Amino acid sequence: MSLLKKPSFKLECELKSLGYKIRLVCYIREKIPFKLQFEEGNSHVILLRIDSGFKIDNIAGLYCPFKIEENETALSKAKIQLRNITDSLQDSKVNSV
Repeated sequence: MSLLKKPSFKLECELKSLGYKIRLVCYIREKIPFKLQFEEGNSHVILLRIDSGFKIDNIAGLYCPFKIEENETALSKAKIQLRNITDSLQDSKVNSV
């Protein structure tokens, strides 16, 4: 993990429930205040909420896995990812009002 570190940047990684493979990372400048908005093991999603003062409120990263579980399709997996992001963004809007 130390090989991935960059000076003046924070590193966020996709949460993996098993193993040490990381397929999705995000670098964000240390000066930019943010919080992790969504985190669920093996979701292949990173969603960051940027604190006020910037034009961008949220940053989302998605990874499309090559190996899909037997009971899923690539489309169904993408729909789950988008639903997780949408639900998380809606929750943050409700909590900020």
